Amino acid sequence: DGPPSLHYSGVGVGIMVSAGLVPLLGSGPEHWRGLWWGAAACAALGSLGAALLLPSGTALAAGASDDERPARVPFAFVVAYALLGFGYPMAVGAPLLDAARANDHAAVDMMTIWGHDFAAQIGGHQVPGLSITNVTKRRLEAARPGVIHADLNACHTYAGGADAAAKIKCPVTLILGDRDRMTPARGAREFAKQFAKASIEMIAGCGHGMMEEKPEQTHLALVKALA
Repeated sequence: DGPPSLHYSGVGVGIMVSAGLVPLLGSGPEHWRGLWWGAAACAALGSLGAALLLPSGTALAAGASDDERPARVPFAFVVAYALLGFGYPMAVGAPLLDAARANDHAAVDMMTIWGHDFAAQIGGHQVPGLSITNVTKRRLEAARPGVIHADLNACHTYAGGADAAAKIKCPVTLILGDRDRMTPARGAREFAKQFAKASIEMIAGCGHGMMEEKPEQTHLALVKALA
């Protein structure tokens, strides 16, 4: 897991991308601090605002970061949110939590299987030559002991969604896969009502790993969200 990183900045709108599974929830406020200081860099470079792109569990904490915001960056500087693979509440099943707590490889297997649509696991995706199953397993296997459980448990126990959503006044786009088994779209559809300005972009035939399974459709949804 790593801190959020600055993906693009220039005259216009800076785009901030959060990296990692759930770094904003699972690893403490230093990651939000890094995100806000990245926004400060956007401001210093003359950007008109910052857009935050938050995947999966990181999206749970959207709007909850104001305590770490530098005074030089007004909250209104964030002009848009794009939440990918979002759902709330983001409950995690006991078998997965138990396996992750024990650092059992079964947790890696479950996340690999549930994290992608069935077709994508056998080559039905848009990245030639990529084995999504093997790449996902290797990435998860690289996590230090306890990290996967900390991230999953942070998602499972997070209860601040409604309060966080109430803080967000700018447009929010939920980018969802219609075959997502990790964060089923039905939860996001209902929770979208909590945002002042929300829209939903649904990617057909896509599981939770949309950036690997349907990269072009994900890109187009992001372009539309930030237009």
